[in-house]
Amino acid sequence: VSIRRLSVALGSTIPKLWGMVGVICGGWLYTALAGYPLSVQRAMIMLSIWCFAQMMYRGLNRVSCLWITAWSLTIYCPSKGQELGLQLSLLATFGLHTCLDTLPLEYRFHSHCEQDKPRFMKGLNHFKYGLFTSTRVAFTAWLFTTPALIWHLGELNLVSIMYNTVLTPIISITYIPMALIASLLSPLWDLPLEM
Repeated sequence: VSIRRLSVALGSTIPKLWGMVGVICGGWLYTALAGYPLSVQRAMIMLSIWCFAQMMYRGLNRVSCLWITAWSLTIYCPSKGQELGLQLSLLATFGLHTCLDTLPLEYRFHSHCEQDKPRFMKGLNHFKYGLFTSTRVAFTAWLFTTPALIWHLGELNLVSIMYNTVLTPIISITYIPMALIASLLSPLWDLPLEM
């Protein structure tokens, strides 16, 4: 009964409230296990603000969450505002949220229009769309982070778009699942040493 009163007082329903609380707790647990890197702190503060706004039924867009996060990190520790990692994280996130808002809608539209095509053509179109999306994401992130990189490092890297376009999908498909499998199997690797 007290949980229901708390839920009603916060203006949220119970499943939504506990779902958001679970997302926030799980995210902060991951942040703690990762060692509190600054870019992950930025992501979790931004996610926590967004989840809290959703629980209160307030419309808070992603860019507003990003600015609140940037101000809160800078007010909490002003020296963090000078760190290159935080600046790159904020600029890349700002660019992706402002320029690439239409990607999920475009994908749904293209996949809906291709229902009558043969299976091979659908797979080829998914590959082309994935390559196009990867290129757009890499170019947008490069475009928005270039001023900070030039300011701090004094150089302009033109090949990073090509590397990110090719390597990011490969790493996402291969490296992340292999790292998860390796972490799950790591207790088994110690068994021969104990015998």
